[in-house]
Amino acid sequence: MKDENDRLREGTLPVNPLADTAPFIPKSARDASESLKRWSVKTAGDRLLKGGEKRPPMFSWPGGHTGEGEAGGMRIPGSSLTPMDSGSMEGWPYLARTGGPLTADRVVVMVGHTNRGKSAWAVQLAESAAREGQPVLYMSCEMGTLELAARLVALRAKGDSGTFQHGVPHRGIKNGRADLEGLRVALDSLVADCPALYLWAPPRNERTADKLQQMAADISSAHDDRPPLIIVDYLQRLADGPDRRQAVLDMSGVLRDIARDDGCGIMAKEWPGACVVVLSTVARNKYELVKSTENLEKAAKGIAPKNSSVEPSLEGVGKESGEIESDADLLIVLTSDKGETDAPREGLAAIAKNRGGANSGTVCMEFLPACGRWREHAIQGEQGKAARAGREART
Repeated sequence: MKDENDRLREGTLPVNPLADTAPFIPKSARDASESLKRWSVKTAGDRLLKGGEKRPPMFSWPGGHTGEGEAGGMRIPGSSLTPMDSGSMEGWPYLARTGGPLTADRVVVMVGHTNRGKSAWAVQLAESAAREGQPVLYMSCEMGTLELAARLVALRAKGDSGTFQHGVPHRGIKNGRADLEGLRVALDSLVADCPALYLWAPPRNERTADKLQQMAADISSAHDDRPPLIIVDYLQRLADGPDRRQAVLDMSGVLRDIARDDGCGIMAKEWPGACVVVLSTVARNKYELVKSTENLEKAAKGIAPKNSSVEPSLEGVGKESGEIESDADLLIVLTSDKGETDAPREGLAAIAKNRGGANSGTVCMEFLPACGRWREHAIQGEQGKAARAGREART
């Protein structure tokens, strides 16, 4: 290896001695970056792209039926996968103002019914934070990293005015229905915009407190010791075991300690804290309260649903998640009206708890199941409902 004297004799030593020096990166940060490569959004995207080159086989029902509808069999054109400009992506200003900032040391619990859009809500939150330059860990105990990558691409895709007018379905992207060149463009855009987004789908035996701690610490270390956003999807799958209630109790304490920034928990003393967002399914005795936007709106006001004996309280709304709801700084209950098509559905987010006497109330939203995107209504409350009803009547 040449030293400075050798380069001086050769005339290759720059006038500015710092011109060609690499910035110093601590070994801990280099090790963390190396260990995280397999969970980066780029790795997941590359696997998704590779799978898109050859459509996976269909396993037919008796009689040769594939189960695909007319739209499911259509190829997603590359023009639909052209990424939207970041400025054109709808935000959630009302929910942000009502719920308050997502800061390190804050635990957020979001409770929602199965198949009503809670994972889509979390994926959108992760993409938005990563696009703003924040380190993000999306821990999925249900979906694989390929499905997460497909959801992220669908979230950003433009769609068109025809078959995909409500957005591009992530199932079509994952199952090889997407135009390969359009998919490559969309993935490149995703990786460029979200370089610090990690998609972690550990097997059951690795869904442990120690593994989650290590992932959180590695992500923070790899990104200048910044506090990460950690999304856990979802609590009941994370805290699995023969005694589910005790497992949820134990994991609730772990998540609270990971969020803390005071060095008094299970993390290292120099730990900067994290914002931890935990998804939870609904407790059986609270099903009726979140069955529809109408029922949830009534429950948020302390009114029982029509012809129901359920107590109109959102306390303990999550399944076996009472402990973490108690620890939470923010508790959001989310639902959308059920539908059988890809058309937009009415949605509602209710702030059931906001620690410190902060804002509470409900936020009118809309869920686009085709692309898994949530958006807020421009007009909130009863006035907004009346405006939307009038618009639908005109169309």
